[in-house]
Amino acid sequence: MKNKVLLFITLVINFTFCHAQLEVNYDDFNNGPNEGKYFKDIDNNFTPFLGTWEYQNANQIFRITLWKENMVEYENGNLPSFYRDKIKGHFEMVEIGQQGQQFETIIYTSDKPIGTSGQYYPPVINAGSIDGISAGGTILDNSNINPSNYFGVRCQFSLDIISNNPTQAVLKVKSLSMSGDTYNIPSNITMTKQF
Repeated sequence: MKNKVLLFITLVINFTFCHAQLEVNYDDFNNGPNEGKYFKDIDNNFTPFLGTWEYQNANQIFRITLWKENMVEYENGNLPSFYRDKIKGHFEMVEIGQQGQQFETIIYTSDKPIGTSGQYYPPVINAGSIDGISAGGTILDNSNINPSNYFGVRCQFSLDIISNNPTQAVLKVKSLSMSGDTYNIPSNITMTKQF
């Protein structure tokens, strides 16, 4: 019986230490070793960006939808993994129909099947924010797939909230492609948060 109790205590201690992580603020990433840490959005800097944002040009609406994913694991080579909160999302371009017609027709969307596999693209927006005013990261434009770039054009983007107006932000996008691939995502536009 004594051995069983000792074994149980040893297992509990090992389990606790193996799964324990140091929870630190998101903006402390790469401020020392990352392994075993959880970079959490403690200050809620992601919150102003979460939700649906729209930009309308005539009868077309470009829309991005953003949400927060907690504790996303990142492999760290031979070192223990680390974890980060992330802003994830998808985008779409729709056309508004005239009265009496279908309300919206999708021109393109990032939330679609990969080829004929039946599997959908994971979220194509991967971002973060350390100040609640500017969010940035990468966005994969998978709207115009071609044989030379099957997964789409990888772009860098920023979404900057306009001073004194938390419901509007400027979206800027820039291709990271070395081959000069073009992307369909509009850039340098003012988007409005929908409620």
